[in-house]
Amino acid sequence: MHSSSLFSEATPPIVIVNTAHSGSRLLTSILVDAGVYMGSNVSGSLDCLEMVPLVEHAILSSRSGVPTGNELRDPESRRLAKCHIGKHLQNIGQAERWGWKLCETLLIVPLIKAYFPQAKFVHLIRDGRDVALSPFVAPKAPLWRKVYFGSSELSSWHGFPMTQRAYRAHGMLFNAHRWRYHVDLARGFSRWLGDHYIEVKYEDLVLNCDVTLDRLFSRLNLPEAPPKKPRLSAKSIGKWRRLSPTDLDSLAAIMEPTLADLGYTQRGAIPPARRATLFEKLAYGRYF
Repeated sequence: MHSSSLFSEATPPIVIVNTAHSGSRLLTSILVDAGVYMGSNVSGSLDCLEMVPLVEHAILSSRSGVPTGNELRDPESRRLAKCHIGKHLQNIGQAERWGWKLCETLLIVPLIKAYFPQAKFVHLIRDGRDVALSPFVAPKAPLWRKVYFGSSELSSWHGFPMTQRAYRAHGMLFNAHRWRYHVDLARGFSRWLGDHYIEVKYEDLVLNCDVTLDRLFSRLNLPEAPPKKPRLSAKSIGKWRRLSPTDLDSLAAIMEPTLADLGYTQRGAIPPARRATLFEKLAYGRYF
């Protein structure tokens, strides 16, 4: 049986994919207000908890954490999908559209695409320098090593061990790598997702909400955006500007050229490319 036949009667979902701390709770709440069912068993951040078993299994059982090839026909993934997506849909009620938000779904986009060929993937992107300043789970367990690096076999990164202590001391750098890995991965998916991939910037959602939502809802074939205005705050945008030049050098070294490709440019005397070169020579030459 082809994997997509598992849910042949379900309407295609709207799946939010992003690196954690990119503002997906805001986007999810907007979709909920628009009548999209995003789950009843959710966390305080509106992560769909029903999807956790499938996502964690698919990441851990895949060589690089991204299911491809024969991994798309993994029987256990099929069983978990049928069970937990089925539970997720039990409380859909009268909603005509549905979906979910769980950040790590980003890594299993090929699997979700196999189950739902017409699914829409909304990739929410936020300035990685702001994301790097947020608290994440340390890459200590095999699952989180794959989430950060695509491998559970790593024992260290740049000489930093995969421990809670190392993460507390160098979390910003770990987070920067995670952001770049996820953003590059999702944008790579866009080449074969085509019109089913929709890119939205968090900063546009906050600073230019009406235009951004009109464009997004049109792409999702949803009615007009709900008249209820979401609670928006720009206070968390540009937190990175408080960092020292040295810290900005370190972030640029890890995140470029992805930052520049997305239009997140550095304001200052030293452009991103030169920042990266300076820092690489000082500390990260072994990796870049």
